Amino acid sequence: MSNTQVLILLLGFIIDQAISQNIRSLYLTQLVNTQYECNSSNCSLSILISSSDLVSCRIACLSNEQCQTATFNRNNNQCNIFADIASQYGTLSSHFNVTTMIANNRTQFSASKSKPLYFNIDRY
Repeated sequence: MSNTQVLILLLGFIIDQAISQNIRSLYLTQLVNTQYECNSSNCSLSILISSSDLVSCRIACLSNEQCQTATFNRNNNQCNIFADIASQYGTLSSHFNVTTMIANNRTQFSASKSKPLYFNIDRY
């Protein structure tokens, strides 16, 4: 087996593994100049992340499977990620330079039921 064939097989394996991972689709509603504050003893601890901008905070929320609510404070570039659903455990209040993002329409499915990839390796 040539090096090219081995690389193609390896690439096929990597692609197949990537496709079989869980795929998460999430839409974030943005509330500008609004801050989420958890005021219940049932709230989970938030994750505090230093973010350079709102986009980084949004990406941090999207990449965290537990994220239901996130706030980004432009004054100190801090992003708080909450596993809590905003409407169940907290309040929204007006705060200048703070944006709250709330997860909507959370869906998750596994792509492992998709057809497997097959590669036909011919000798040249």
